[in-house]
Amino acid sequence: MNDFKCLVILSMFTIFAFVYSDTDFSKNQNVIALVPIFPNNICAVQLYHQLNDSWTILAKINLNATDSYSAIVSDGMLLILGGIKRPNQYVDEVVSFNLATKEISKLKPMGQKKGNLGVGKIGEYLYITGGIGISDKVYDTVERYDRKADRWTVMASMLTTRYHHAVNVWKGKMYVAGGIEGKKYDVLNSLEIYDPHLNRWSLGTPMKLERYGLSIVFLDGSLFAIGGNWTLDNPQGERMDLDSQNWTDINNTIKLTTWIKAVALDDKLIISGNEDHNYDYSPKTKELRQISPNDPTSPNLLLVLTR
Repeated sequence: MNDFKCLVILSMFTIFAFVYSDTDFSKNQNVIALVPIFPNNICAVQLYHQLNDSWTILAKINLNATDSYSAIVSDGMLLILGGIKRPNQYVDEVVSFNLATKEISKLKPMGQKKGNLGVGKIGEYLYITGGIGISDKVYDTVERYDRKADRWTVMASMLTTRYHHAVNVWKGKMYVAGGIEGKKYDVLNSLEIYDPHLNRWSLGTPMKLERYGLSIVFLDGSLFAIGGNWTLDNPQGERMDLDSQNWTDINNTIKLTTWIKAVALDDKLIISGNEDHNYDYSPKTKELRQISPNDPTSPNLLLVLTR
């Protein structure tokens, strides 16, 4: 396959995988999206070719959890964590999908059965944050996964219970933004920052708007919060300058709904899950360009970078 940068979109669920291509994910930065295909619990992996704006299917995957799981790529492995199997029945399962060999395995389960959790990677460790579980219990807990030892360790809890929040990592620290808290189920605008060396959380500058089902992305000296606002018909994104720590609005021409997923690819944001449309956005030129949608489409996809 040609050696160009590409975007990968996956659909939601595992136990088996049918492979249609042997793409080498180690050479270029790719984006993987997980999209649920109801009612068959099938997850179709699609590769986006930037040069001709087209998609090809790489694999199909099945999962026990049917929705509300989280995902991240670590050392060439796509890890799918938690989720909901049926109403009020959550799973603690961690499924590993090897992007090179297409092998599927199960890792040590999480300490709690829950979904809609946040996940980030700092160094060689994986961290999961918050989530919602049985009887609508919302968590502030944090667990760290050591892949070499296949072991989970409980770390310092967040300052607020939350689920449907966004997580990303910048310069060795983990940022957690927005979500829904577990007491009054209010939507949050708060930003928490985790220092793994101190095992301590601190508050950052809150977003201008309360958001859940959002994405946060670091690019061009800023932290972007994309989508997820529930109080506006047309919720724009916002960006925080990492030097001044001030948030400003991003004005554009598209409606950014909840469940927006975004990642940074080169110098652009790839935005997906927006009413079956995909876009790339350049913060420098403020140019917004519609790109080919994935097929099938779904608003409930996940996006993760392969490196």
